[in-house]
Amino acid sequence: MKIKIFNLGEKNLKDIPEYCKYCIYWEFPCSKKEKKEDMFKMKLKWFKNTKKRFGNCGKLIYVDNKCVGYSQYAPPEFLPNSKNYSITPSKDAVLISCLFIPQKEFRNLGLGTLLLKSITDEMEKRKIKTIETFA
Repeated sequence: MKIKIFNLGEKNLKDIPEYCKYCIYWEFPCSKKEKKEDMFKMKLKWFKNTKKRFGNCGKLIYVDNKCVGYSQYAPPEFLPNSKNYSITPSKDAVLISCLFIPQKEFRNLGLGTLLLKSITDEMEKRKIKTIETFA
């Protein structure tokens, strides 16, 4: 099993697992049920803006050149739905809004742990001391 983790970029954004590709829950909390192509365009717009202002904000994990997992993270200001919870993330934190291995056959293999470790290593290099999530 050949495992690789890549930062999310415009070229591999299309590889995001199907469900996650159209999920805009954290980015656009007031958005109504949109068409898939519109949700993907919204996600792409969010990604470009967030990457420009914050830097890398997601990762993909591949097994034998197949994308099997996705993660997304950013400061809470880029994920407005985080304000709608009774406990909100710290302003200086990075919020992991998604870390998902959608296919059951790729779960319980440590892939999520590798993806999380890649995020924590990146945050350490970027001198970001606080990482939070909702579970």
